[in-house]
Amino acid sequence: MNNNIQNELDSLIKNNHKYRFELEYNDTEDIDRKKSLTSLLNKYETKSEQSIVDEKKKKMFDEIDRQVFRQKWSKLSEHHKEIKIREYVNDKYSKYEKKETLLNNLITLLKSGKSKIDKYVNYDNTLSTPKIVEITDIIGDNIVVSKPKKVPASKK
Repeated sequence: MNNNIQNELDSLIKNNHKYRFELEYNDTEDIDRKKSLTSLLNKYETKSEQSIVDEKKKKMFDEIDRQVFRQKWSKLSEHHKEIKIREYVNDKYSKYEKKETLLNNLITLLKSGKSKIDKYVNYDNTLSTPKIVEITDIIGDNIVVSKPKKVPASKK
């Protein structure tokens, strides 16, 4: 609803400015002023219209991304999982000397099958952030992880 109202307001403001400049253009007899108004109308129309469209596209795609990344890990597409893995590795392991190997191994696991990468990832869909199980080393093509201790289920 807010986007619709904002769109209408933007459109009204734009039309108001154009109308004002067009009236001034029709009423003036000064040739220099007409030239400046013509250039102003051309710049205003193309610049503002294009910039408004670009801003709205960016807002729309940002909102779509937020909604997509709020899904459960199992519901994310491979492409979106890869984006989140790259973000996580670049943030958490930025100073790790085998960062590229780690990233390549995790992406290979992701592309080789759904269940292989899932055992390394705990995904918080409310914050849209993955938490990959603590990786201790990479030996060859194998990732060595410190597995979290399983907490036994409480008896009822």
